This record gives sequence, structure tokens and C-alpha cells, in this order.
Amino acid sequence: MQQTRPVPSEAERIATLSPVLLASADADFRFIHLNRAWERALGWQPEDLAGSRIVDLVHVEDRHVLLRPAGNGMTELSFECRMGTRDGRWAWMSMELRWEGERWYCAARDLTERRAAQRLADAQRVAGLGSFDYDVATDTLWWSDELYAIYGLDPDHFEPSAEAVLELIHPEDRASVALANTPIREDGVAEEQSINLRITRPDGETREILARSQPVQDETGAIVRLIGTAQDVTDRRLAERRLAQREAQLRALVEQVPAIVYTAGLGPDAPWDYVSPQIETLLGYTPEEWAGRRELWWDALHPDDRDAALADEEGSARPGGELRSEYRLRRRDGSWVWVRDEATVIENEHGALRFHGVLLDITERKRAEAEARAKHAQLQAIIDNSPLMIWAKDREFRYLFANLEHDVLGPRDGASIVGRRDSDFQPAEMAEMFMSSDREVLETGRTVQVEQRTQVQGRERCFLVQKFPLRDEDGIYGVCGIAIDMTERQEREDALRSKVEWSFRIRNAIENDRLVLHSQPIVELESGRVVQEELLVRMLGDHDELIMPGEFLPPAERFGLAPAIDRWVIARAAEIARERRVEVNLSAHSIGDPGLPDFIEARLSEAGGHASNMVFEITETAAAEDLDQARRLAKRLTELGCDFALDDFGTGYGSFTYLKHLPVRYIKIDTEFVRTLRADSPDRQVVSAIVDVARNFGIETIAEGVEAEETADLLRALGVHYAQGYHFGRPAPPGPKQPARPAAQGTD
Repeated sequence: MQQTRPVPSEAERIATLSPVLLASADADFRFIHLNRAWERALGWQPEDLAGSRIVDLVHVEDRHVLLRPAGNGMTELSFECRMGTRDGRWAWMSMELRWEGERWYCAARDLTERRAAQRLADAQRVAGLGSFDYDVATDTLWWSDELYAIYGLDPDHFEPSAEAVLELIHPEDRASVALANTPIREDGVAEEQSINLRITRPDGETREILARSQPVQDETGAIVRLIGTAQDVTDRRLAERRLAQREAQLRALVEQVPAIVYTAGLGPDAPWDYVSPQIETLLGYTPEEWAGRRELWWDALHPDDRDAALADEEGSARPGGELRSEYRLRRRDGSWVWVRDEATVIENEHGALRFHGVLLDITERKRAEAEARAKHAQLQAIIDNSPLMIWAKDREFRYLFANLEHDVLGPRDGASIVGRRDSDFQPAEMAEMFMSSDREVLETGRTVQVEQRTQVQGRERCFLVQKFPLRDEDGIYGVCGIAIDMTERQEREDALRSKVEWSFRIRNAIENDRLVLHSQPIVELESGRVVQEELLVRMLGDHDELIMPGEFLPPAERFGLAPAIDRWVIARAAEIARERRVEVNLSAHSIGDPGLPDFIEARLSEAGGHASNMVFEITETAAAEDLDQARRLAKRLTELGCDFALDDFGTGYGSFTYLKHLPVRYIKIDTEFVRTLRADSPDRQVVSAIVDVARNFGIETIAEGVEAEETADLLRALGVHYAQGYHFGRPAPPGPKQPARPAAQGTD
């Protein structure tokens, strides 16, 4: 049976012919049905898009305008976006979607041309540029929106015509816009015309516009249309007039400057474009003579200065280059003047380089510099060998001389300081500091003494400076300065002041109980028990912060305060010794204190502490200073029942000697050998040797600085008895009673 083709419904026929892009889509925005307008607008066949998602056609930067509202449950959407065409372009579209009957229904319109027109209008608005089109035959005139804005007119209430527009033009400018004034070439072609006009807006304001028009001719050569633009140039014309006024003012000002202002080319025979009238005062030539004879500058230039002047020019011959040159020029009367030529190289509109600069008369300065050099030669021989820093300046603060010692404050480039000011080579703040005291001497005539600090080669230096006036028959002509470097003396005083301050702080801490004790546990390696603690002293700062012994013990030893600190620690250790065993460090000064054993005995008695719970440590270094006194102290302490330990063992040269002469119960293996201890390290051999020696002497060993279990295992294997360090506990305020190591037989 033959199938018949479905007959499109009337709605489908309408949809097919509609210029609007119509489509339906499912809940995921996948196209179901599309009309042929999609092909006409974007190039896509409806069957190509069926099943694809609307959002996939939308530019990635615009997808949020579809997805975000839909995700928020909105059922009616209206937005503008870019959609991709089949040939890879992007077209601006206006989209409207409605959710109805479990489907999205979409209608879209192509906005590309409308947006292009809008961009043109926006561009005209930004540029202040309007456009027009005049049909001569029908006398009809079309204006762009911006042209209405330029004229200050409302498009809804003004119909442009040639007659109406003529009324808006200033009466004096109306004749210039007549069609008959259009220039015609010999070949009959009408030329583009550009005229400046004044118009009067409805509010009475006068504006200036620049109008450009292009005639359109028919085959007979008759002008049938005028198309063109009009731009509001009121502000530009006002700026141009102001600029011309400023240029006139500047020229008048230049002609009053006491220097020659010029514009000239580069090289010995280059033209001089402009020379100010001051050239006649300085050199005796009129501006016209100088600018008219390009060889005149070269002829007037002193022969000895020509090579240097040309070299200076060549060194600055580039756009933005700066010329700084000094040379002599011969006046018309044959005399010579010194000038300073300061100019900047500017590239003109033709690409040629031109000097824009000034010629300054420096003849008097050169004369003053010559006199300064003469005075300098007379004085320099006297002061060159002085260990002091000596210099002199004139009333304008220019250096007359300076001896070699002053080089540390002189120019960094090694150039002569004579004739220069501090501001020529020193930072502005430093230069003003130097000049302020100079000014005081010159103004008052009194001698001034100041202390000045300044940075010299990255180090702050302190100078004691005395300045006094230099006088001649006319009065004060300058100032002389003599300075001595006080830096090292100041540093010594600062160091001494710091030491004295530490002395007061330490005395205050002792007298006002501003010392505190921390303790660190010492552990028996075999059992892991805490057998005793080492007491460590700290000092409280002004704000109760802890000051470590490395900061205050060195100055305490220098000022003989270490024994007082030791006694403070002993008094508190005697109280702790009632309950547990503690170690106390003794300074080198305390070793020689004959009253120390009696003090220890008295404190133990008062506190009820057990002498067997007290272990006193001295370092190898302290024992080496006076072995006899160390032996006497150790003997007295052991007689009291206290034990004795030798600290930092292995770091000195006579370690084994001390074991022979001192009643040592413990030797403490220095952290230097323990911290990096490994099975294959040289430190292992050292520790093993120390343990063997201690064993032969019947002495127990304590390893310091143990920070890891691996280290503790190695020490245990080597036969070390005890250990302390961060692995077992950090120093902290003494806590409650801990189990103490039972005293060995015969030591109580």
C-alpha cells in the first residue's frame, strides 16, 4: 500500500516561514523540533541540531544567563547571548524560553545587525562624531543620533532640513556651507570639503564643529547627494587657543631668562633654528646673525675645547639624550666667555634630531674655581699628612680643599672635591645635615662642635666635628672643619655601657629573687628510671620573660657575680635535696671560694636537705684554671657526703689528669660526642674510650644531649650508665618528688 506524505499543519507552515527562530526542547534543553529559521540565521539544519543541547550552542562566557536562572526554578527566561554559527562565527541572539507541558519552548531573534548599529552609535557618541546624508533632489536630510546630541536637539521634536539647519549656523559662517562652494576639479569631480563652523544650540550655547562632506555626483556630473560627518571640536579649539597663548607667554618668559635658550641641530655645521635675544648680551651677536650663519658657533668655539664639545654631542646624539658640556666661546670683541651647555635631544616631526637647551654664562664660576684651586694648593701641603679629617668651604658651600682623610666622605667617582658642594655627591638629607652647621658658623661667626653620624661603605661611622670661620680682610669668606673618627671609641663605650647595664640587671635579679630554677631529668639507661635532676638557672626579664643563661652568665662572670648566683642556686637546691637527688653547676669563681663548703653545709642544715642528694658539677675548663683549688673543694664536698661530677668531659687536653687528682663520682660525656652518635661514626670510638677509662677508675658516666631513642640504645650498648637530653625531658620548673637513685655504699 502506498504511503502518503504527511501534510504539514497550518501552524507548521507558519513556523517554517517565520523569521523568528522557533524550537522546543526537553527538560535538559535538548532540541526536539526546530523551524527553518535556524538554518537561515545560523546555518544549522534543524535535523543537525535535533537532540543537541541549547547550551552547547551558547558561548561559554554567556552560558550562565541560561543555566543559573533555570537552576533556580524559573520557568520563563529572557536574555541575550552569543550563539555559534555553522561557519564558526558568533551571532548575538535574543532568547525567550518558557517551560510548559514538560517542555521548553524557545523563540530567538538575530541581534547581530542591531548590535553593530548600536556599536557604531556608541563609537560616534564616544568620539563626539555625528553623520548626515542630504538628498539634493528631494531636499531631505538624515541625521545620526549623535548629530542631534551635538546640536542639542531632540530627534522627536526636530525634523532636519537644509533651511532649518542653516538657521542653527552662526550668521558669519552660513555662506561657507552653500552647495555652490563645493570645489570642483578640472576633470569635473567634486572634492571632499572640510569646514569649521559655529552653531548656536537652542539653549543659546555656541559650539564649534568640524564638518566634512563628500559630494555624490550622477552621470552628468551634477551633485545629487552630500554625505559626511560633523564633530564637536569646541574643547579642542579652546585648548589650541590656550596653548597658543601659553606659547606666546613662554616665548616672552624665555626672552627674559638670563641665559641663551636655543634649538639647534647636531654637529659643527648644524643649523640653529632658534636663539633667544640674550645671545647679544653674552656674545655680541644678534639672534638673526647667529641663526643665519651656521658656521659661527664652530668659529667661536675655543680650539682647545672643540674635540671635547663634539664628543659630548656625540655621546648624547639620540632621542632623549642629555647634553652637559662646558667650553669657551669667543665674543664679537675677541674676549672669551665660559658657557655651560645643557640640552635635551628631541626628535622633531621630520625625524631629525634637535638640541633644545640653554647656554649659561659660567665665567665667574670658572674664575672662582681657579681661585679656589690656587688657595687649595697653598693649604693642601700643610694638612695632607694630618691624621684628622680637615676641609674648608667658601660661603656658597663649595669645597676649597680637603685632605686625604676626607676621601671617605668625598665623591664616590674619585673626582676632585674642589669646587663641588655636598649636594653634588651626597644624599640630600646628609648634605643638608653637613650644611646646616656650616650655615651656623657663617651666620654667627662662632665655632661650632657637633657629632655627626653617617653611613660609610655600609657601616655607620661617628665623627666629632669642630667647625670655625675662615676670615680675611673682607670678613668671613668660608668655614673650616676638623673631624676625628669616634666610631671605635663610641663602640667601646656602648659595649661598656651594655656590660654595666647587665651588671645592674643581674644584681637586681639576685637581690629581688628574679632568678628561677628549671630542672632536667637524668635517667638510668638500664631501668629507665629518673635517678636525679640537673638544676638550671634562668633570669626573669622586665616583663617576666625568661632570659637564658647564655645571655646573663657571661657578664655575671666578668663582673664577679657568678658566685652569688651559685649560692642562690645552692640554697634552693638544699631544699629540693630533702626529697630527691639534684645536680648543681659551680662556676670557676666559686671553685676558689674558701667559704663555699661551709655555706653548703649551713644551707643543708637549715633546709634539712641530705648531702647525699647533692651532686656538684664543674667543667674541665674550670678545673684546669686551678687544679689544686678544685681538688680541695672536691675533697671538702665529698667529706660532707656530697658527690662530685666532671662536666663536658673529653673536650679538654687534660681530661685523664683530672680523674687522677679529683674524687669524681660521675663524668658527663659532652653533647658534642653524643648528638651525632651513630654505630659507624668516630664519635662512637670516643664515647667507648671514655666509658672504658671511667670503668677502670670506678666512675659512672652520664651522656648529655640525647635526643633520640636510637642514640640511647647505642649508649646503653656501649655501657653508659645514665643519660639526659630532650629525648627524656626538656628543662622545666621542678615538679613533684621523683624516685631518687639509692646512694652507693659509703657515700652518705
